[in-house]
Amino acid sequence: MSAKSYEKFKTELSSFLGYDKISYYLKEYKKDISSGIEEFVNEQQGDLLVLLKRKRNFFEKLIGSSVSTEITYLSTHPLLIYHEKE
Repeated sequence: MSAKSYEKFKTELSSFLGYDKISYYLKEYKKDISSGIEEFVNEQQGDLLVLLKRKRNFFEKLIGSSVSTEITYLSTHPLLIYHEKE
């Protein structure tokens, strides 16, 4: 995710929620992303996990798995999945 996309996401989410006591973190995990995200939420004692679901091309779908789908099954926290617009 580019810095521009991340800032746009934060702005849109903040204006949608109307709540200013939210912390945002941009983390990158190279291996076992789903478990890394769940671990981070547990460390931070998060109340809600929000993910940006981006469109994947044919090769990305063929090679990789969907992190948001994996998190849906792994997470013990409430989950909000934000779908990226084209």
